[in-house]
Amino acid sequence: MQKIIIQNQEAQLIPITSLLENLPDDSSFKQYFPKDDHKSLALCFDGDTEFDCIDLDNPFDRLDADWSERYSRALDEKNTAEIERLGNLYDKQIIRLIVVQGNLSVTRFIFNDETDGACSLIVLGNLHCPDIIVGGQEIYVQQDLVVNEIFWGDYNHGELTVKGNMTAAMLIQTDYNVKVHGFKRIDTHLDEYEFDSSGVILSDLIDDEALSQSTECLNSQLSRYGMHQLLLKELPLLKEQKKTSLFANYDLSLENLRQLSHFNIIGSTDFEYRVEDVLVTVTRAHTDEQGKSWKDSLRLEQDDHEIFICAEQIETEEKETFLKKLFVTPKTNFREQLAVIWKAPDEQWYYVDEDTPAAEKNLLKFFWPNALMAAERMEQLAPEEINLCKKETEAEITVATIEYYLNLPIVLKYYNDYDDSERNGYWSDSVYFAFRQNNQEYTDRIQLTQSRPSQDLQYFPSLATEDDDSKGYQYDIQDDLKGNKNVQIRYLPHDGKGSYPLAPLDVDHYRKALGLWRYFIKHFPAHNARFEAGNWDESDPNPFIDDDDDLS
Repeated sequence: MQKIIIQNQEAQLIPITSLLENLPDDSSFKQYFPKDDHKSLALCFDGDTEFDCIDLDNPFDRLDADWSERYSRALDEKNTAEIERLGNLYDKQIIRLIVVQGNLSVTRFIFNDETDGACSLIVLGNLHCPDIIVGGQEIYVQQDLVVNEIFWGDYNHGELTVKGNMTAAMLIQTDYNVKVHGFKRIDTHLDEYEFDSSGVILSDLIDDEALSQSTECLNSQLSRYGMHQLLLKELPLLKEQKKTSLFANYDLSLENLRQLSHFNIIGSTDFEYRVEDVLVTVTRAHTDEQGKSWKDSLRLEQDDHEIFICAEQIETEEKETFLKKLFVTPKTNFREQLAVIWKAPDEQWYYVDEDTPAAEKNLLKFFWPNALMAAERMEQLAPEEINLCKKETEAEITVATIEYYLNLPIVLKYYNDYDDSERNGYWSDSVYFAFRQNNQEYTDRIQLTQSRPSQDLQYFPSLATEDDDSKGYQYDIQDDLKGNKNVQIRYLPHDGKGSYPLAPLDVDHYRKALGLWRYFIKHFPAHNARFEAGNWDESDPNPFIDDDDDLS
């Protein structure tokens, strides 16, 4: 072990194998690092730590600046002695792991260009950094992660684990795994496997210098070099967004409940909305027509699980002198506090405590902040934004277009009933196309779904034993009271568990539904053309062939 000074902070330079037993049990380093590798080095910082920036390709410039050039020259010259010498020098100088035994605050950015073997970072407290552009290593945060702008993780040799909550303006995943155990407050989430169907236009959000000229996959449209140059010049990666937070935080507090219950969207009494499969009911304190008084409250309902949060009055004792008691009528004082209770199978209500079942604890932990964020988003919607979304949706998703696609030969022949295991649809890249047509009991429907990330299953008690799940949208043709046909768009939070119709304020859902629909109409006609040309294998669960393939 060697003590060194890095940016005016003391660190310990030690072999990674010497500290493996002190790393979190679920960190990849602890699980997979070779126990016989005694050369690879780690830098350990004890306590809260601050840096200006961190280059994970060559942390703190430990490796000689011209090493790469010299090593490349040795390879070209086939100088085995020099190759071996530089290899040994690399092992002595390069840092493969940084461990911070406390909170880490980075003033500018964390970055690496090489996405296959960069230095890993384990923070045993909170991590705060304006921008994190990484890939090819483990980033592990024991508590909360806060990123002001962009977290971009690239390539499947790396992953991000956050044991607490994650906040970021933008999260980008390009073949990269992200596991967040707490709640996520992500303004914009871009996943390479869902990007084509998201409808997101990168140039609306990200500075032009951080983008390439490519129009291919998400990864190719982003410029790692351009981002790095902007960061070095201390310029923002994101274009200015008008989003602001109405809440100071998303803590479980009486102040936040009060603020939420007085949003304009709540109206004079109450307001219902959904967050994934959770029904949220917010009530504003009022007296109804029957004279019954209602408190400010929020109710969370998920499957058979229910949480109720309200303001309650607690009687307090006031210490009074003998003379006050003798000559003044004693007063009863009250103070308000937050009451959080859960409904048991016996229909009785109990205060949430350490003995409360895990399903109810998770319902509160994950969906209280998400309920606040969803309401905050709806409260900030401008009428013109709602009207524009409605206009675009109604113009593009019509009864005529749904009927047209439902009557194409490929649907009529193979895929007209998604409840029938032999006729239930097929995958087109990351989107599952399914249909219901000419069903005597139910409306005609096109259903487009995508796989739900496995780490999200923890949010849903009824899926605790499942290995996978999907989510998506249903595009229905239904009749109104006058017998006129119209389109209803529904959100399906789980595969086979029922859906619900979108409300006018579900603008974000409508945009996602429209993005999926545009992906569908872009690819589905070509699939039908392949079918009609005899170039379709219905026995293959994923018969998708690239649209550029020659059908002749």
